[in-house]
Amino acid sequence: MTTETFMQLYQMDCPRARERLLIMGVPEQIKTSDDSGHHVAVTVAETVQHFITAMDAVKLEQRAVDELQPLLRDLMDALTQLPETPNDFEPNKK
Repeated sequence: MTTETFMQLYQMDCPRARERLLIMGVPEQIKTSDDSGHHVAVTVAETVQHFITAMDAVKLEQRAVDELQPLLRDLMDALTQLPETPNDFEPNKK
């Protein structure tokens, strides 16, 4: 089933989305941001990515400090960049 067939089957009338996906080949960009212009959705996605990577390393039984420390450092850095992180979050007290 093609994208056009899918859109017709489910009566999706969205010409701009069709143009971006089928003609331009680029989906709409994320526009969620807080007051400072920082892209919250991107920061959350990066944080989740670092968390999943760290969890995968543990599941693969990587136990060496030199393997886990960079992954955990990246995760902690991403957590401190989240706008909803409370001020008393321990890594923020550096």
